[in-house]
Amino acid sequence: MAEPTVGRVEALSASLEELLTESQRLRADVHSAEEARKRTNKIGLGLIVAVAVFVLLVGVVTWQNNKVLRQTGATNDVIVDCTAPTGECYRLNLQRTADVVLDIVKASTYVAQCARLKPGESGPAFDRYLEECVAAKLKADTFDLPPAG
Repeated sequence: MAEPTVGRVEALSASLEELLTESQRLRADVHSAEEARKRTNKIGLGLIVAVAVFVLLVGVVTWQNNKVLRQTGATNDVIVDCTAPTGECYRLNLQRTADVVLDIVKASTYVAQCARLKPGESGPAFDRYLEECVAAKLKADTFDLPPAG
C-alpha cells in the first residue's frame, strides 16, 4: 500500500510544481500588465497635461485677441470719424483746411498789394518790407473774399 501513497505524493508534487509554474507565469503576466497600466497612465497623464496647457494657451491668445480687437475698434472709430463726411473729425479737418487755404490766399493777395506800393523794388530790404506789410495786413485782417460767381 505504500506504493499508491508514493504515487499520490509524486502526482501531488508534480501537480504542485505545475501549479507553482503556472502561478509564477500568472504573477509575471500580472506584473507585465501592471507595468503596461502604469505606462498607459503616464501617457494619459501626459496627454491631459498637454491638452490643459494647450487650452490655457488658447485662452491667453483669445484674451490677447479680444484686447487687440477692442483697441483696433477704437482706432477704426477714429478713422471712420475722420474719413466719413458725416464725422465730426472730418468736418473739423475740412474747416481747418479751408482756413489754411484762406490764409494762403490772404497772404498771396497781401504780398501783391504790398508789392504794388513799391514798384520796381527788390532785394533783402524789400523782402523785409513785404514781410512787415503782410504781417500788418494779417494782423488787421480786413480781407473779404469776393462773392462767388
